[in-house]
Amino acid sequence: MGASDFQIFGLVFFITATLFGLLQVRIIYIMIRTVTFRSRECYQLMIHIGVAQLLMTPGYVFIGLSRLFTFDPWLIPLKMMVSCVRVEIGLSFVLALNRLKIILDLEYPHMLHKILTVASWIVGVVHFTFLLSPCCEYHIQAYHYITRFDYNISGSYMLQRVGSLYMLGMSGATLVAYTVIVLYMIRKRFKLLFNKASHNVISKEKSILIYAVVRFICDSTLAVLYHFGAHFLPTDVWVEAILIYSYQFNNLFIPTFLYLVVCKSVRKELIPWRKVAKVHSVQVTTSVL
Repeated sequence: MGASDFQIFGLVFFITATLFGLLQVRIIYIMIRTVTFRSRECYQLMIHIGVAQLLMTPGYVFIGLSRLFTFDPWLIPLKMMVSCVRVEIGLSFVLALNRLKIILDLEYPHMLHKILTVASWIVGVVHFTFLLSPCCEYHIQAYHYITRFDYNISGSYMLQRVGSLYMLGMSGATLVAYTVIVLYMIRKRFKLLFNKASHNVISKEKSILIYAVVRFICDSTLAVLYHFGAHFLPTDVWVEAILIYSYQFNNLFIPTFLYLVVCKSVRKELIPWRKVAKVHSVQVTTSVL
């Protein structure tokens, strides 16, 4: 890959990171100011996840700029980016528990979800603090795309291992939660116990469940590729480019797309000309009547 290829990649990477980041800012703002979203725990968790993803955006922006202008990127946004990945996967587990509790109508203290939410953010803060200390380092090498821990520094390997085990543990727990939900839904159908009340609950929560499952599948797939890809993927800079773009796509574009699919009111706020067209249609009809 030549220098011009790096610059083209950097420009496109910077533009897409900036665009998707700005869209997410607008979406999170709409969700925070809307009472409906603030009052339901599932949407509160989606807002938390959205904030964690927004905090990753500066890291992606600096990766794009550093490849475009060939300089070493500011490391703090990169360290914040990888720390927020840990936050997001913890929050995704809490969202899975929320789906499990609602759909299976489980009874346990509501405070548990709040404690786990706070714990997810604490994990990210602790991870970020270690990366800022002299005992750990996280950077991106010149003419490469993937950010990595610097194993020449004593604590980097240990932090990477602990972080990987945490992510794999959270992914496994989230998988168990969604497996239980799927088995429950299958059992209801095959045993003819899928009564109207159960159907209404699942139908009402289906869109949030779709959001959560899609995010889990994408996050888990990329986590496996990052931690184990070196064992089966070719060691080529183009593979790095595809992987880092996949991370950006997963953390910035897919959430934005899912917010618009799941949240009708967000979609209407974000696309104002649809509201204008609808209002004009009502006015014309009223005048005819």
